[in-house]
Amino acid sequence: MIEYSLLLLAHLVLFAYWLGGDIGVFYSSYRVCDPNLTREARLTALKIMGWVDMVPRYCMVLILPVGVALAATMGWWAASAAVVAGAWVFAFAWLAIVWSVHHFQGRKLAENLRKFDLGLRVVLIATLLTIGVMGLNDAGPIQPGQHWLALKVVIFGLLVLCGLMIRITAAPFGPAFARIMREGSSPEAEAQLNGAMNKARPFVVVIWIGLIVNAYLGALKPAF
Repeated sequence: MIEYSLLLLAHLVLFAYWLGGDIGVFYSSYRVCDPNLTREARLTALKIMGWVDMVPRYCMVLILPVGVALAATMGWWAASAAVVAGAWVFAFAWLAIVWSVHHFQGRKLAENLRKFDLGLRVVLIATLLTIGVMGLNDAGPIQPGQHWLALKVVIFGLLVLCGLMIRITAAPFGPAFARIMREGSSPEAEAQLNGAMNKARPFVVVIWIGLIVNAYLGALKPAF
């Protein structure tokens, strides 16, 4: 099926860029936190990290409707054409919000959208976990017996949750980095900067593991 092949290709590409982008951000974060580099070098590293970080964010948003369409096409998910279309509309609206938060950073609009995005993610996490757990219990809308898909949905919900936790734990990073750029390096500011990153990094590693597990589930579709 051409439709299935194209959706599968898109799913794989999004997975690759999500994982690869996250690794790039992870590595760049160490350069940003390196007090031995000049302020200019650290600022350049931050700009690179910020740009690369948008790739996994976009991939996370887009992999949702691609996954829904793929599952519906193969009959794994009892999703009507309207549900699939709704998933795409939701994803593109969410994508616009994610882009706007980054593009209009520092403005009131971005802050309002950031708060809205936060609430949206909480609702999405709850929805994904509910659908996944229902699927594991053959309660729909995932077709009975497709437990591998239900587990993928649960894991995806947890990945979104990890992204939320990264945002929360890394909150002190911005003010600390701004202070270093403004006043220069100091033990206090560097400790705050590294403390925020050290709290966020474990969630990044969990995302990597979750992505790999989901790739395994999608490739082998184990019965359990």
